[in-house]
Amino acid sequence: EAEFGISQANFPWLYWATASWNVGAAVFPLLFVPLTENIGRMPGYFASYILFLIWLIPSATAPNFATLIVTRFFGGGASSVSINIVSGTLTDIWKGDRERSIPMSIFGMTVLLESLLGRSWEVLRRRILIGDGFIGYVKSPGLARSCYVYGIQ
Repeated sequence: EAEFGISQANFPWLYWATASWNVGAAVFPLLFVPLTENIGRMPGYFASYILFLIWLIPSATAPNFATLIVTRFFGGGASSVSINIVSGTLTDIWKGDRERSIPMSIFGMTVLLESLLGRSWEVLRRRILIGDGFIGYVKSPGLARSCYVYGIQ
């Protein structure tokens, strides 16, 4: 609060940071997720992730409160695009409602499990990411080909 020269005494100004993130997360998928139907899913994943990382830097180094609000809007928007593309990716891989129900349920359950398990889930997630990174490094040509075969273009 003191760093940005705002006071929480009369109005909860810090709510703006959360609200701007959530508004961006609500608006961006409406605009950019439908584009992945035409250009493919992988460019959507990569672009949203790169933009998310780019917007994190000015958010972390914001010299004033207005910059923080604006950068959080764009960061929240970029982060939400890739999470919304997942359902389309699952639809591309598994055809039919019955085949798609289990993978979609697992994806939806991961969000709930993460908040339920807390710290223990964070440790497990790190181990999974390290293992995935190692496997992706060792088998990258096959991984790239399999992504193309399954329609994650």
